[in-house]
Amino acid sequence: MIRVINFYPDTYVIENNRREISIISHGGCGYVMIDKKILNPFRFYQYIPRWKALDQISRLRLIACYSATNIPVRSYWNKGEQSFGAALSSIMHGVTCECYSGTVMSECDPELLWPVYQSLGHQKTQEILRQIFTDGVIKNTQNNYQPVTYLNGVRTNYYP
Repeated sequence: MIRVINFYPDTYVIENNRREISIISHGGCGYVMIDKKILNPFRFYQYIPRWKALDQISRLRLIACYSATNIPVRSYWNKGEQSFGAALSSIMHGVTCECYSGTVMSECDPELLWPVYQSLGHQKTQEILRQIFTDGVIKNTQNNYQPVTYLNGVRTNYYP
């Protein structure tokens, strides 16, 4: 059963099980947004201990657009062309990071959930989220999103 760790106007963080967290947020090439702040992989990494101790995480799911899309921006991680997810994974040693290329639609958009949270509070919003959140990603015949996983900065899965 999922447990909501935190809500932000543009993001929510859930614990899927004892060792896995999912962050549902908005992203772009080389960044994600949390609490209306644009974060590169290093800044994002600094947020994670607010949600869960780093040594208690074995898998991190980042449901955010373009989080697995390679970009040639050296200023963030000085490794040439690399995705946000790969850069994050290279910092989070031993943690599998699951991300998405291109656009991705979550089952419950963070910006739609925020007013519910403000009106009903944490507990009620968590109950609603438990009813609608299955995998976190909307799957249909037109948008069959494939996750990209990284471990220690290296991609570990490939889809045709």
